[in-house]
Amino acid sequence: MDYFPTATLSQTSKKAYNTHIIRWLSFGLPNLEELVKDPTKALDLLKKAPVKQTNYVYHGYYSAVVAYITHEAPAPLKEFKKEWEELQRANHRPLGEHYENQEPTEQQKGTAVDWKEVLKARDELPAGIERLLIAFYSDIPPVRADYNSTMLLKPTDQIPEGMNYIILDSEFKLVIQEFKTQKKYKTIEHILPERLKKELEESLKAEPRSWLFIKRRESLSNPEQEMSPGEYSNWANRILTRVFGKRTTLTALRHSFTSTLDFNSSLRDLNVIARSMGHSVGMSRGYVWRTSDGPVGSNPVVGSGVLKVNHSLNENQKVEKGI
Repeated sequence: MDYFPTATLSQTSKKAYNTHIIRWLSFGLPNLEELVKDPTKALDLLKKAPVKQTNYVYHGYYSAVVAYITHEAPAPLKEFKKEWEELQRANHRPLGEHYENQEPTEQQKGTAVDWKEVLKARDELPAGIERLLIAFYSDIPPVRADYNSTMLLKPTDQIPEGMNYIILDSEFKLVIQEFKTQKKYKTIEHILPERLKKELEESLKAEPRSWLFIKRRESLSNPEQEMSPGEYSNWANRILTRVFGKRTTLTALRHSFTSTLDFNSSLRDLNVIARSMGHSVGMSRGYVWRTSDGPVGSNPVVGSGVLKVNHSLNENQKVEKGI
């Protein structure tokens, strides 16, 4: 069921919102109209539902309803928008406080990984899908969970509109068009550094496929399937948890990477990195988790107009606009 057929939202947002609405209705509501018109009943069912009872999880549900009222709801339901926005703001307030204090949320506590450990794990893992995953989050600035449906194209293939893809030419060009902040930042593009290019080439020799990451197959003769955003996040987080021997996530890797940035660097350098992660320099600063001992994984890596990220980005690669 698509509750956002005409909304000018990214496909990622639409999928997430549809998923939350469909699941909320499954907790005991007859239809979306009743959900919107009776917040008290809807929230009571959500509190009793088999979901993690955290502000972070609730935020996804509130946002889906507010987005529906804003973009798609018929006029009679628009009058409920203010009430739902107030509920959304009240729920988000503790999350905002964590962000302003540069602290992990309750759900994120314990997931932090020192960036040196990320690089060490990547370099010590045997060749395979686990190393490839970590390489895509350390050889270039880590994006969100945006690799779930990333096509692998030959130079002569038609460029897909609004999708993420890698052109496998003499250089491997990554283009991310479908991501959370796409409306503001349009696209994220990288020429894969040689190390990451070789990693992907070896992976494709071992398992030829048309997508960067796919669902597990019992045999190479079985058809390949790309993952949904939720499936990809869960799959990637399970790998990271296994590799690091503790519960951790793709989000934690982004926080870990950002904690290594030297914010005394030029605004130009910082802006290039921030945009390549799909956010602003201000958001980058907010991504730095702080403890009593200082930033998690702190070790400045950007400066002097040169991008140096502990051998995870191209060593001594000159920063160019649009990296």
